[in-house]
Amino acid sequence: MITEFGKVLRKIRIDRDEILKDMASKLNVTAAYLSSVENGKREIPREWVFEIIQIYELGEDEALEIEEAALASRKSIKFKLDEESARDRDLVLAFARRFRDLSDSDVEVMKDLLEGKEV
Repeated sequence: MITEFGKVLRKIRIDRDEILKDMASKLNVTAAYLSSVENGKREIPREWVFEIIQIYELGEDEALEIEEAALASRKSIKFKLDEESARDRDLVLAFARRFRDLSDSDVEVMKDLLEGKEV
């Protein structure tokens, strides 16, 4: 099933009259690999968002759209904890442990807090 990221990539290609193979070549990957990323069978390479913005000279709105689509399409997020303080490690681990148990209201409060809204 095509991901949000895949939809944005297809839109970029259509707007520029390119086929999958053209974009794959610009990203130095095979068309099959690019297709796998678009369909959520492979993770989005971290550097792709920046590369695509540069290669296609995306404007601010398009760049934001592809960044948000990449985040929405991620299956996992990795935290490198060895360089963080004990306090920050504890916070990340506590969140990971309790993530599935959060109520809808807990999630809303946390989102508001992280977005800088009044809680």
